[in-house]
Amino acid sequence: MWYYTNIIILFKYIIFLSLLMEFNTRRRFDCLLQKCQDL
Repeated sequence: MWYYTNIIILFKYIIFLSLLMEFNTRRRFDCLLQKCQDL
């Protein structure tokens, strides 16, 4: 049971990290497309 909950927590953490990385790369890509006009 403890092992199972650890796997779930790890899985959620990995999903969160991947979403965060995807968001950052997409933002950077949009910035490159717009030549950072927003900044």
